[in-house]
Amino acid sequence: MSAGTAKGAAAALLYALFMSAVILTSALSLAAPGDDKGLSANMLRAEAAVGREDYDLAALYFEAECQSGGPLGCYNLAIFAHTGTAGPLDPAKAARLNKRACDLGSADGCAGFATQLLNGDGVAQDLAKARTLLDRACRRHAALACLGLAQVLAGRYGGAPQERQASAMLQKACRLGEGGACYSLGFQSAAHAKTASQWRRVASWYLDACDRGAMAGCNALGVMAAEGRGAPANGEAARDLFQLACEGKLASACRNLADLLTQGALLDRDEAGARRALTRAASLEQASQAPLKVQRP
Repeated sequence: MSAGTAKGAAAALLYALFMSAVILTSALSLAAPGDDKGLSANMLRAEAAVGREDYDLAALYFEAECQSGGPLGCYNLAIFAHTGTAGPLDPAKAARLNKRACDLGSADGCAGFATQLLNGDGVAQDLAKARTLLDRACRRHAALACLGLAQVLAGRYGGAPQERQASAMLQKACRLGEGGACYSLGFQSAAHAKTASQWRRVASWYLDACDRGAMAGCNALGVMAAEGRGAPANGEAARDLFQLACEGKLASACRNLADLLTQGALLDRDEAGARRALTRAASLEQASQAPLKVQRP
């Protein structure tokens, strides 16, 4: 793989992880106190609006929170700007908001800003500043920062790879709840797995990824179950895992499910179920190509 291709792959991974950040789940301790969740009134109203998928209203409350000095409001507005939710895609605005959240004390805001600095996404690329911010935010247990730091240590942005340190950062990110890091660890382990015990280790990483919401981990577990990696092939387990990842909006899992139901090798053939899975895969693939306007971050 060329250096440019490697950097592009790293950028794509970090973009995807940034844009899939889950709203209202990070840095809750930084929000204004006053209720049993530790959230300010603005954030409680925003949470309710998001629950109703009223993102325009949620954005107003996030804006009010950010203007009043609440880093969580700025951070969530950055997610909205970066995903084109409740307004146009605006990476530059996202960078400004992430920087403000960072300046106000949000480790996640620092991680988001550093991610954009790494890739020149809405802001001039600055690898040195990004590295500093990632290191600080990772020390404060921001999972995305640890993942970004792992990419830097692996040499994805130039320099000699430091594979051991990169792996340690991936493991920390995984422990902190970043499913994408867990999946990466499983993927790396699978490249060298030969024995049943090694495949069980791979499965453990993929299970951690799946449990943390990374649908690629659920899909990979399904593939292992279908192929009998580390254990006898199990069609029912493969079906359930593919179904979970398909419902989680991973088109490739829907296609794997369709193949499993069509082949009839591990399960009875289910042509109707296969057609439904293929229809969902096509719908997800079409949606991924359309401009994003309103989607839950």
